[in-house]
Amino acid sequence: MNNYIKISQKQIVQINPARKTIGFFAVVLLILTAFNPVPLDAQQRSEVLSLSIGTAGGLAPHFTLGDAKDFGISFIIFGDLQFEQYVGQLSFTSIFGKTIGKDLNTLDSAFAIHGSLGYSVIATDRIQVPVMATMGGMFINYTTISRFGPSGNSFTDGNLQMGISLAPRYSINEQISVYGSLQFLKGIIIAEDSEFINLTNVGVGIRFTLI
Repeated sequence: MNNYIKISQKQIVQINPARKTIGFFAVVLLILTAFNPVPLDAQQRSEVLSLSIGTAGGLAPHFTLGDAKDFGISFIIFGDLQFEQYVGQLSFTSIFGKTIGKDLNTLDSAFAIHGSLGYSVIATDRIQVPVMATMGGMFINYTTISRFGPSGNSFTDGNLQMGISLAPRYSINEQISVYGSLQFLKGIIIAEDSEFINLTNVGVGIRFTLI
């Protein structure tokens, strides 16, 4: 009987974040749609449907594993699909750094895959600012720094992450845009032996519109 209770509790932990995310996405879209109606001329100039890809590089000034805090260099590859002002994005992020937690652990690798859904706010004829709710997973490999020998123990950890992403862009022409990325992501523990993995990421890059 006890085994069944434990399994049920784990299932609830996994389902609740998903329900909260759906509600979060819906609230963001409703608020942005209500307070940023599409100007008629801007809507006429924009493509109804567009597909874009791009890349960006920058910094992760706030990168944590439990109580261990550090920073790293970030590299992002992304693709987005936009219908009118509604936008969805899929991104891959890799974080490079020597340590996680200064003298506590060496950072072997860290990467994340995120999906985002939101609404693109039109600022000017050339500037748009997509505001998106983001959800995905981040995985990290690290080695503890041994104080009593030449090497420590290696570990792998992973988190579900939720947060918000801003992706402002400036259109140089119809195909090319200067792209910015700002992400605030909070880790959600889904296993008993995991640590929270939180990430703040700032990047600048380029975006190519394919269709």
